[in-house]
Amino acid sequence: LYYMGGAGVALPLGDGIRCVGGGGIGVFRYGVQNSGPAGIFTAGPGIASSSCSLFNPTGCIAPGDTWFLQAWYRDPAGPCGGGFNFSNAVRVQFEL
Repeated sequence: LYYMGGAGVALPLGDGIRCVGGGGIGVFRYGVQNSGPAGIFTAGPGIASSSCSLFNPTGCIAPGDTWFLQAWYRDPAGPCGGGFNFSNAVRVQFEL
């Protein structure tokens, strides 16, 4: 699954680091995606418009907003035995 939040954090969790935090706004989870055997999924276009229909008003992406996004995935054979891990996070500033 992938999710977004208003701040960057560095919290060890599972076999990785959770890099997205609420930042006083909250953390908002998009629906589950299937990455298939290649381990790849595409989010978008339409992340901003779907945020307004999926989440409460504080989770609605507006022009000029900066959000942090990250994927959280199952990894049963992970190196630390946690069973899940995280992608790198991205910081995105949305424009018109």
